[in-house]
Amino acid sequence: LRRGEASSAFAAAFSRMDMSDQEQLEAPELRRVKGLSREDVRRELHNRGIQPVGVHTEDTQRLKQEFQNEYDEAKQQYEELKRKREEVLREEEERLRADQVALNERKEEASILQHEPTLRLF
Repeated sequence: LRRGEASSAFAAAFSRMDMSDQEQLEAPELRRVKGLSREDVRRELHNRGIQPVGVHTEDTQRLKQEFQNEYDEAKQQYEELKRKREEVLREEEERLRADQVALNERKEEASILQHEPTLRLF
């Protein structure tokens, strides 16, 4: 296999992964509470099914913890997808190497048979 064929094989390995896996390979970012208005904090808590206490500092602290939990979960999923992709690439690379070795062996055998007509009988 030539270099271009190897890279296209890697592209094929990527294409076999779920589209959601390919899209989610961007590292997650931790959202910040700083700069959010009281109303934004309340809305974010409501969106997560959390009843705001009404004390801004407590609500902000709760939202900050929720953002951290969401980040930790997203980071774990990201690392899992990254490992999965690396595994797919490693397996594809091993398969390509094995294919290259087999191809080289067939070429060598064909060359020997071409130069040694007496071996063709076997």
